[in-house]
Amino acid sequence: MTAEGVKVPEGINYILLSIVYQEGELPEELQIEKGNKATAYRPAPEETDEEITTLKTELEFQAGLIESKLSRDDFNTLKGTVDSHTIKITQTEKDIQSKASQDSVNTITKEVKHHESLISQNAKAIESKMSTTDANAKFATQS
Repeated sequence: MTAEGVKVPEGINYILLSIVYQEGELPEELQIEKGNKATAYRPAPEETDEEITTLKTELEFQAGLIESKLSRDDFNTLKGTVDSHTIKITQTEKDIQSKASQDSVNTITKEVKHHESLISQNAKAIESKMSTTDANAKFATQS
């Protein structure tokens, strides 16, 4: 929709514009210019200012998100720490698995005590026999 050649007389401060249109055919972009050169449509300054404010707000929000993220160096440092701890945990797990259970320790302790008792009994029996043998030997030489 273009209107060319409309001339506003000198001294006129106001223009009344009436647009007749059918439903659904209202132009989305309408621009009235002063001067003799037609230019392409451009948004009103207040529309541009509003768009700039919206974009600035979004940019500040995105900048905040970026700042809140870890730097690559911090990430690599943390990853190294986690990897190191994972290795230590795995090694500790293997060490624990290689150790005897408490039941095994208790069973072996009972066996050792039993054998200590047997050794002690055998030692007393040997000592007793030695004493008897020594006594017999003494008596045999005295007769």
